[in-house]
Amino acid sequence: AEDDVAFQRLVIRPVPGGHCRHASCGFRGPRGQIASRWWLAGDRFELRASVPPNCTAEVHVPCALGGAAVAHDGARHLRDTATHAVFAVGGGDWSFSAPA
Repeated sequence: AEDDVAFQRLVIRPVPGGHCRHASCGFRGPRGQIASRWWLAGDRFELRASVPPNCTAEVHVPCALGGAAVAHDGARHLRDTATHAVFAVGGGDWSFSAPA
């Protein structure tokens, strides 16, 4: 997050498009490993995110149909935008699947 100190609050916002069908990245921050990977699998957008302990993340899942169309493993739905469903998560590994 813009006003965050030491990577305690994260924002994960993948930007699929063009010919890119997958991406991944990771960073060893002062609080632990931060990672994100996404891919297109048929007609689904798949996202995996890892958030260090005692940290939070706002995860933006590309999905124009809203949060109800996104399968997830216990994330808290915050809001929908015209192009994304936005979720809040704590430390741990998270999975999201949405219509592509």
